[in-house]
Amino acid sequence: MVLDCAGISGMTLVSLVANNLASLTDIYICNCTHPTLLPLLLFRGNSVLRTLTVSCCPKFEGFRSDDGQEEKDLQLHHDLSKTSLYRLKFEVCPSLTSLPDLQGLNALTSLVITVCKSLKSLPDGIQYLPALEELKITGMSDDLESFPFPPLRADASPDEKYFISLRKLHINGWPNLKSDLPEQLQYLTSLRDLYIGMFPLLETLPEWFGNLSSLKELSLYDCEQLKYLPSKEQMLLLTSLKELTIQGCRLLEVRCEPGNDEAHKISHLGSAVSFAL
Repeated sequence: MVLDCAGISGMTLVSLVANNLASLTDIYICNCTHPTLLPLLLFRGNSVLRTLTVSCCPKFEGFRSDDGQEEKDLQLHHDLSKTSLYRLKFEVCPSLTSLPDLQGLNALTSLVITVCKSLKSLPDGIQYLPALEELKITGMSDDLESFPFPPLRADASPDEKYFISLRKLHINGWPNLKSDLPEQLQYLTSLRDLYIGMFPLLETLPEWFGNLSSLKELSLYDCEQLKYLPSKEQMLLLTSLKELTIQGCRLLEVRCEPGNDEAHKISHLGSAVSFAL
């Protein structure tokens, strides 16, 4: 069963979801302007749900976990090994303050969070989801001074590998961000496509970029202070790199022009380098 809702009341929406938990396969919610909390059993009690999208819902607050019957249902039906959810998307939800623990959603391949300006943290456990291939994070709370990328947990089991399947990562900072790139990015050795935008203090791409040996596409956007690429030696370690796009990074663009200081670091890439207009 597909649930496609636009502009209906919050109570009607919650009722529709709650009454069809066992049969919902795809949920798309957009332009709902009423306060809304969806049942947590969408994740914990539904073995057929494949996709969930919440878009342009200014009063969507997140997920509700009630005491009583819902908790009883959790005990009866909580079997995450049977979950089929593979795509989650939350976009333009300014009242969303938190997302539930996603540990155990082992079929999840794509998580997109864009323009959720009250969100200050990412759901715990996403760094150890075995099937997660795509992660897009843009437009979190402007109050954050550092990018809240998931940490490496000291208590992780030997079977848990940090973003073991991640192939595509898109992260955007914000104007008052007071830190450079998250250092955890250096451990994403399976990454093939990396998009970095709007890191206002970023002046130099770190030397650990050479660790990203699987990287095929690197896009740098709107990093106004960015001047330096990693050393030539580290750039040469990116043996899979086929496309380097630089846009809105004027200082770096100038320094990469033929004969300037950074040009020799990318000379081996030839036509793979583009300065998008």
